[in-house]
Amino acid sequence: MKFKLKPSRRAFLLGIITIFLFFAASNVQGGWLYIIDSLLISLLFFSAIIPITQIKRLKITRNFNNSIYEGENLKVNIEIENITKKTISFIEILDHPVKRIVGKSLFLKDKNKENSQFFVEIQPKEKISFTYTLIPKIRGVYIFEKFYINSYGPFGLFQYSKELKIKDELIVLPNIPIINNIPLENLKGSGIKYSNKTIRSTEATLPYNVRDYKSGDNRKLIHWRTTARANKLMVKELESEQFLNVKILLDTQKGHNIGEEEESTLEYMIKISAGMFRMCISKGCKVELLYFDNNKLNRLTEVIQLKQILESFARIDTNTNIKLSELLIDEEVTSSNNILIPFFLNPEKNDIASLFQLYEKNFSVIPIFMDVNTFDKNYIPSKNIMDEWSGTYFTVNKGEYSILGKKS
Repeated sequence: MKFKLKPSRRAFLLGIITIFLFFAASNVQGGWLYIIDSLLISLLFFSAIIPITQIKRLKITRNFNNSIYEGENLKVNIEIENITKKTISFIEILDHPVKRIVGKSLFLKDKNKENSQFFVEIQPKEKISFTYTLIPKIRGVYIFEKFYINSYGPFGLFQYSKELKIKDELIVLPNIPIINNIPLENLKGSGIKYSNKTIRSTEATLPYNVRDYKSGDNRKLIHWRTTARANKLMVKELESEQFLNVKILLDTQKGHNIGEEEESTLEYMIKISAGMFRMCISKGCKVELLYFDNNKLNRLTEVIQLKQILESFARIDTNTNIKLSELLIDEEVTSSNNILIPFFLNPEKNDIASLFQLYEKNFSVIPIFMDVNTFDKNYIPSKNIMDEWSGTYFTVNKGEYSILGKKS
């Protein structure tokens, strides 16, 4: 904990007077001068000690809703308690600006600059509280790090300053746009065969196993030929592979994010991919969202609770050295009945080459490109690279929280 004891000009002046009186008393042998000098030294000493001891009597806590959505008002309540039997006075408390630790660092400041700075005087065992407002405009994880405390001694002779580290975490959830559908009518590849099958389907379209009928099984699943042969009810055992599996793949490679803060390719990618993820869940698809976090593969599926999904989206950052194209060649990801939806933050020629390899193997792929030309007017190659892909694709432009520019 950093601290600093700073004397005021009055303290310096009083110190000079004390030294002058000491030498004067020595020369004239005046006892009363020694008494005055001792009193002044005592005053300086206690003026330096009191602000230090006052801070030790304080207990400070923050109370706030630690999970909110972008653009919402966050009320931060500061509780300050005097835990001793002595009065605390001449105390100034300032809450440190809140730091975002996802993406580019930025600080949240209170709506009215003075509101996070409090001057207090607290009676013994008393507790007081103050409230100020923050408005986080961009999703992510934010950290309240510390308080700055200034304590003043009698007559303002000394100022004792200290950083009190009290950490709290705030998660700002992304606002998810509504995405109604992704047109699949012109999509090629094996995965499209299952585009009308969901996890609520009852008809098997792939080779299946049969098993004994159990109470509660859907009668539409009875396999009559096997039932007649076995002389007992047998039902189709549906395989998960018969359903449409949507794999949403995110580009989180370092250096690929373009744009500033909420108007960046990363923020648009996260919101639209989250909306697509929610749409797939609502349509009864098996859906999985994959991305690298510090070179470790993360997976979100339809069985995870929505709050946990949103918190995961809040924490996504471009912090990996692994290219998105490595996911596109992963055998587990590129199963024949998957529809792959890769999001490219900054498309490159190698990415198009990876897409062509999948296309030649009859996989269903719908790439979504962040059209970086709309985020950075100086970046020219993006459009040319996207035009090299001959299949269906979509683009995302700055200011448009939707998928655009379909090409067949």
